[in-house]
Amino acid sequence: MQLRGNTTQWSGNGAKSEVPTLNGHVWVPIDDDQTWVYNFMYSADECIPIPPDYAWTDEQKFGRGKDDLLPGYRLKRNIDNDYLIDREQQRTKNFTGITGVNTQDFALQEGMGPIVDRSVEHLGTSDKAIIAARQLLLEATSIVESGGMPRGLAPETQRVRPYDGFVKHGEDWRTAFAQELVPRF
Repeated sequence: MQLRGNTTQWSGNGAKSEVPTLNGHVWVPIDDDQTWVYNFMYSADECIPIPPDYAWTDEQKFGRGKDDLLPGYRLKRNIDNDYLIDREQQRTKNFTGITGVNTQDFALQEGMGPIVDRSVEHLGTSDKAIIAARQLLLEATSIVESGGMPRGLAPETQRVRPYDGFVKHGEDWRTAFAQELVPRF
């Protein structure tokens, strides 16, 4: 299982969000080729509940709205119908032509097929993050194989909390975000 999350307190235009949320994804492998993905969102401030309309609007932005789901939690835009790619939208609005950020992610992930032959891959300088991530994964595999604890599992790293926000010019981010970086959950 892999878990990723973040705190959203700022809207896309730089204004404070009406509902500060904590949200993310959990990936749970169900066999060698398939994975369930669970998305979650909850209020970062117990005094500000998430209104249902706010949650559904957010879900729709990512391609997971009420009208985007088929029975069995399958997305209406899927690999069988080429994610309902809109060539006019692709030409005039966004590079993919696919509605919803998550749907765009699925198109890339599922389009590779279940297992990719990396031996024919040619990574370049713009792929430094991919190279580094794979090196860390290989390192972690070796450490676990020899009975050790990989990076990131030490108790002092378990309460690291991500935060995004804006810092005034010349202000130290550690001071500006000191209260936001303290784990609360």
